Amino acid sequence: MKNITSRLTLLSALLAGFFLLPGSLLAQGNLVSIKQVETAESSVDSLQIGSAQTADVAQVGTASSTINFDQTGDENYMRIGQGENEGDKNLSLDALQKGSGNAARAIQLGANSKMKLDQQGDGLYLAASQAGSDNSIDIAQTGMANASIVHQRGDALSAKIRQGGSFNSAYVSQSGTSSSVNVAQRD
Repeated sequence: MKNITSRLTLLSALLAGFFLLPGSLLAQGNLVSIKQVETAESSVDSLQIGSAQTADVAQVGTASSTINFDQTGDENYMRIGQGENEGDKNLSLDALQKGSGNAARAIQLGANSKMKLDQQGDGLYLAASQAGSDNSIDIAQTGMANASIVHQRGDALSAKIRQGGSFNSAYVSQSGTSSSVNVAQRD
């Protein structure tokens, strides 16, 4: 089936799980696992609310595809992968984590792709990597004791990291030509 748009509204599933947990104010320890294969122009939209949540999202062999993922709560983990090789194009990833002790890992394999990652809280960890030309990563972290690690391979790359708060660290590694890095840290 060509041009399938997979819209996964996991909020309703999470809410159903929430109501099945007697005495719980928020869902705890849930897992979201999504894999889209060979689906051009596909999208994933997902939301997790609660603590100790895990998200594992993969789009493989997908061109012009998007992922929008939000997690709210503490001690959550997000792992997102897009693309199968550097020939995939126009991938878009937008992820948000709110809460303390959260961790995220994002990988994009494809050209002309964009990654936007936002983390809000303390004790956060973010690792992002891209392979392919004309790619960009934009990271924003607010809070204390947060870490960002970025690896990019290809030409005409852009990496931007903004961190607000104390005791934060940022590391960027780029290989290729005509690339730029912008890191801003402030208390």
